[in-house]
Amino acid sequence: MKKVSVLFFSLLFLFVFCSCSDATDDYQTPAGAAAQQETEAFIKATGLVLDQDSITLKSGQKKQLKAEVYPSNASDKTLIWRSSDEKVATVQGGTVTAVGNGTTKIIVSAGDELVQTCTVTVSTPAERILVKGSNSGAEVSKLNLEVNTSHKLYATVLPESASEKSVSWESSNQSVATVTNDGVVIAVKNGEADIIAKHVDGISSVCHVVVSTEVAQVSLNVSTLTMELGRKEKLKAEVLPVTANNKALTWRSSNPAVASVDEGTVTALTEGTATITVTSSNGKSATCFVSVKKTVTVTVYLNNDEKYKTIITNSNSQFKIQIPERPEDITTNPSLTRYFAGWFMDSGFNKPLTSSEIFTEDTKIYGKMVPVYIKSFSYTPANGIATITRFNEPKVTTVIVPNYINSFPVAFGPNLFSNNGALKEIVILDGIPGISNSCFADCSSLEKIILPNSIKEIGKNAFSHCARLKEVSLPSGVTKIGEQAFQGCKGLTSIVIPSGVARVEDFCFSGCTGLTQVTLPAGLTHIGYNAFFGCAGITSITIPSGVTSIGNGAFSDCTGLTSINFGGTVNQWKSACRTSYANITIQCSDGAVNART
Repeated sequence: MKKVSVLFFSLLFLFVFCSCSDATDDYQTPAGAAAQQETEAFIKATGLVLDQDSITLKSGQKKQLKAEVYPSNASDKTLIWRSSDEKVATVQGGTVTAVGNGTTKIIVSAGDELVQTCTVTVSTPAERILVKGSNSGAEVSKLNLEVNTSHKLYATVLPESASEKSVSWESSNQSVATVTNDGVVIAVKNGEADIIAKHVDGISSVCHVVVSTEVAQVSLNVSTLTMELGRKEKLKAEVLPVTANNKALTWRSSNPAVASVDEGTVTALTEGTATITVTSSNGKSATCFVSVKKTVTVTVYLNNDEKYKTIITNSNSQFKIQIPERPEDITTNPSLTRYFAGWFMDSGFNKPLTSSEIFTEDTKIYGKMVPVYIKSFSYTPANGIATITRFNEPKVTTVIVPNYINSFPVAFGPNLFSNNGALKEIVILDGIPGISNSCFADCSSLEKIILPNSIKEIGKNAFSHCARLKEVSLPSGVTKIGEQAFQGCKGLTSIVIPSGVARVEDFCFSGCTGLTQVTLPAGLTHIGYNAFFGCAGITSITIPSGVTSIGNGAFSDCTGLTSINFGGTVNQWKSACRTSYANITIQCSDGAVNART
């Protein structure tokens, strides 16, 4: 813009000058004629134009600048070139030669008044990037890392005179390894990735990263083992983490004459002791102490006649046994029509087997297998679901509810088992979504119920007046408990309401006189009308701060209740609860609530 302005005003000057000359009289004196002849003989330069305002060169590079003097017929068109910093760039006849990094101005002048400049920036390009494992270390092309560890890479740009020394980092596989802006490589999961250092001059360097997981722990399924002479036992080793690359294990016996080991299989050879050691390739190990002793045989039966397995015990284990594994039943094989209800010491299933039992002589234990009365259920198939509407075995005391009938997933209809006086124990298999309204209402003999994790909703009056029901473990996935769901369950002693439940509905636990412990979830917002009415066994209860409404009489007639701990403020309590509890201390986060009169 500067050059164009000079040219414009130069031409304007010439035009005005010539116009003024034309306007004068043709007559001139001899002296005037001589002066005019002298003026026409010398034409002054009035403008100077340089073809570049600025240029960028690499060290050693040349560039020809072009300058023009105006008017073109000026008498003196001599150009003078110079550099403001010849350590950066020199100029000769308009040819600029880059010398060293930096910025200078190339100045061209014509006469005493006309000057133009060009800014010259000289840089040295990067030729190579060295990726190093430490700031002063050697160049690295490969890096081995363990998962969840990190390592900082350093980049040196060559030559040392390069103008730009910084680089950018990127990973070819961020699911395996990521890299921060300053070169910190973070191992994410097993695999390989290239970490690339890039320079703006178009060069790059690569470090190949291999991410692996070392064995952190080796464990055995048992730490001690008592064996009968001549018997074999298979030890099971677990390698952690499961993503470890090399899971190879070696086995060794400290006393092969007593107990040998081959790929985890221990063979009892003579009486005595030995230690079996399993070791990973990186030295992690676990041990099992083996004692070969005199043994006692425990024969396991299902019901009274089906031999299931034999267990050997001895003095080394104090003649105790591990509880046998659960036999196959409808929970593991839907085609079966029996359910495993536990291990017992007697054929009448009266004394449950415990891990503390001592067997000094050969004996028998029994697994109770309960028949599943699939044909005893009446159901209505609709929309791909079998809704059970009736149970046709009124005298059966233990009922297993299947999760499928004729390939249809099962749901409960209302009042399914209500008023069943014989039912004592019920097991609901996983997959059933909820307990229907009044499903077990007034089951006066019901003592035990096992609810599966699939249960999401407990219906209205679902267990109302099940007076002998002592324990209910509500699955964590339950989100709704209906009104009067457990009303009158006098035998119930404790209840933990799952975290997904936001409301305790009206009369939900009213009349549960044996209830002593109640755990309310943090997400609870509402406690209904008479929800815990008459729960005389409760002495203290904690109510989370998120509860915004407490129905009238929620804790009325709780004669044993002496304290309520509310997570919110006094004002929040007063806003949520309109019932006066004069004999109960209500402690809030900012103090106690004064009892209403």
